[in-house]
Amino acid sequence: MTGRVRNHRRTGPWGAVAAIVAVLAVCAGLASAGGALEALVIRWPVIGVVVLAAGIGYLASRRWWRRRRAARAQREMADWRASSGWKAAPPRAEWPWTSLQRWPDVVTVLSGYARTIGSFPVTVGEISWTANGLGRTVDRHAGSGLFVLVRLPQPVPSMAVRGYPGVPRRRRGEDEFRRRFETVGFDSYRFDGPAFRAAHLRGDVPLWTVIDRDLFAFVPLDGPVTPGAIDSAVRRTLRVVELMEFGPDGVTPLDDDVPLGATPPDDDVPLGATPPQDDVVRSPNAG
Repeated sequence: MTGRVRNHRRTGPWGAVAAIVAVLAVCAGLASAGGALEALVIRWPVIGVVVLAAGIGYLASRRWWRRRRAARAQREMADWRASSGWKAAPPRAEWPWTSLQRWPDVVTVLSGYARTIGSFPVTVGEISWTANGLGRTVDRHAGSGLFVLVRLPQPVPSMAVRGYPGVPRRRRGEDEFRRRFETVGFDSYRFDGPAFRAAHLRGDVPLWTVIDRDLFAFVPLDGPVTPGAIDSAVRRTLRVVELMEFGPDGVTPLDDDVPLGATPPDDDVPLGATPPQDDVVRSPNAG
């Protein structure tokens, strides 16, 4: 299940180099103004050295900070694995989202941990993707982050919430939820609920997909995986379960002060959901 973490940084040191070149170009432009040319020619080596030293210092400090942050995250994750109650998930040849991938090698599961939270078996782990491997289930073409997979008590119709790329400017009277999100598959009446819509518009929940008994979501990260990021991703995904009422009756919101895996709710009441509609499942890369 583990593997090499690909480098998916969206920015790099070339941005700082470009900024330095831009500063030098501005200085050169100013040098063309009248008598400043002679003075600038005399001071040009000094200006160049100062700008170059500032750029090198910036890049060095940025690299040092990233290394320090990564080392701290590794220590925190080691403590988390030893004391959190999450156990290493068994390797899997296929995941619920495998059938939605355009190519098999563009999405890589790097790690996975499992435990039961309430009455729901939950698996969380690190994932990386390239070549738009996760389609519109995330907001970026390539990257790395976390996946959260929740096993539901019973099958439900296949459905999903996707984000629109390049959201246009809002028009007067336009439905803000429908402008920013697309609901795919089974058209649940809960999609029109005020709490459901507000949670998506505020970013309280991730984009998500349900196929049969599996609800999964992906949470992109710009930094290393930390226990805090895992806790947040799991809570946000379980919030979807609550809003859609996929769990047993009586399930209450997750209390931020209660550790994950606390007192399970009563699960004696069946869902009574209808069988899944396989023909409505659509690839996240579509449209």
